[in-house]
Amino acid sequence: MKVMIFASDSKCYQYLKSIHKKLIDEGHESFFLYTESNLTKSPKNSMGEFNYDSNVEFDFKEGIFATSLGCPIPFIPDYLILSRERWQPEQSIIQEFKHTFDVKIALIEINSQLINNIETRLEMISRTNYPQNMIDIIFDHSHHILDNRCDAIEWDKWDNSYVVGNPCYDNMKWDVIDLDIAKKYKIDGNKKQILFFGLVNMDRNKAFDLLENLVKKCGDEYQIFYKPYPGEPFDNNWYDDYNPKFKIDGVQVIYDHLDLFQMYIICDIHIGTIGSVMYPSLLLNKKVVNINEHCQYVDAGNDLEEYEKDTDVGQADGSAKFWMNIHNLDTIEDFKNFVGIDRVNKFKQKNKDVKKLISECTYNYDYDLNFLDDKTKKDYSKLLELYDSYNDGNASNRIIKKMEELC
Repeated sequence: MKVMIFASDSKCYQYLKSIHKKLIDEGHESFFLYTESNLTKSPKNSMGEFNYDSNVEFDFKEGIFATSLGCPIPFIPDYLILSRERWQPEQSIIQEFKHTFDVKIALIEINSQLINNIETRLEMISRTNYPQNMIDIIFDHSHHILDNRCDAIEWDKWDNSYVVGNPCYDNMKWDVIDLDIAKKYKIDGNKKQILFFGLVNMDRNKAFDLLENLVKKCGDEYQIFYKPYPGEPFDNNWYDDYNPKFKIDGVQVIYDHLDLFQMYIICDIHIGTIGSVMYPSLLLNKKVVNINEHCQYVDAGNDLEEYEKDTDVGQADGSAKFWMNIHNLDTIEDFKNFVGIDRVNKFKQKNKDVKKLISECTYNYDYDLNFLDDKTKKDYSKLLELYDSYNDGNASNRIIKKMEELC
């Protein structure tokens, strides 16, 4: 089996590299073109940002030229594996590899869709558009997550979706601390380390409020690290929060996404909304503190009246007007019918169950910081089942076995 894998940023790289390694271990031909940049890059425009790894030797002057990549590839693959599909450069790559090379497209899901809201419904509908509707196979983390995606839209591609687990953490050495990373972040062995995960949705300022409260009250015996979304500090919308320095004194920002995987290990207490980024925190059995009860996004994200407010940001990435323009809808009633009242009610009920589980299984953030001294033993097993139906580090193996079966 011949496989090409493409990663346009550091997050995609982290999710896909274990699959490449496993392909080679299993004797398949694999060509991995990737960047470790925190910002999305296209090889066609920024080839200097890219590297490649392969067990196939080839001369770049004699390879098969791929216009969408701006470079040659060693072979026409049986599969092209991606981990994002609704943006460039992946859209152009999908088009060329389907139309010119007649390649099967496999998508590795990145986000752990633990909850559903109106925004996810509207975003998922775009998957039915060209060229992302040309994806052949989808690999997902858990039955809960796949069921949530199925609830968001009716799509024939769900018949070609397979629950395999999360490949991002297949080869993680969770018991090894990189001394260079510890030195880079000036880790003090006499203190406890706190890892705080930021937000870019409507609760972003609330998260900063909770972070400021933490800095003010936790005392000198803690070091606090803040992990923004990849690329967030370089985005014009939020640039001033990080430049010339981070807006909250006493907090060190983790700018490089790939450093995060060591910081999961180093930090004792992990704080944030329970989403994709906190799965390793649960795997490592860290003290996981949720800020969900202080945030509005889960509930407001399913409030159609909130979406009617003509704001610049709305409840996620836009108001009803924003989404009406994208989906060519004329009236608010068209928008409501497009979203579906019955569907939203189903979202609300399932989210309610997940919120209850989060509150029971993790520590709840309180302004007095009682969670810091809380010795209650929490059982993360039920939450881990929502994230990954296996939790065994063998997702890459299952992905390859399924590809072999379908090849």
